[in-house]
Amino acid sequence: METNKKSIFSTYDLVLIALSAAIITVCSWISIPIGSVPFTLQTMAIFLVLFVLGGKRGLISIVVYLLMGLVGLFSLASQVDL
Repeated sequence: METNKKSIFSTYDLVLIALSAAIITVCSWISIPIGSVPFTLQTMAIFLVLFVLGGKRGLISIVVYLLMGLVGLFSLASQVDL
């Protein structure tokens, strides 16, 4: 009995998703003060990830980023005080 199950994501896809979540995390820490409201590069990183990876992998990487924040890995911008 051989079962040839093909996984949903290849190793290459998983690496791209993990790196994209890391890029979003790093960009959320970078803050540019414009007037009285600080601007983070997180929005640019999200659009860049969606543009480069496409809809499915980009959405998964954003969900991974949000799950990292939910678990408490200090990936959300409001938790970091540099």
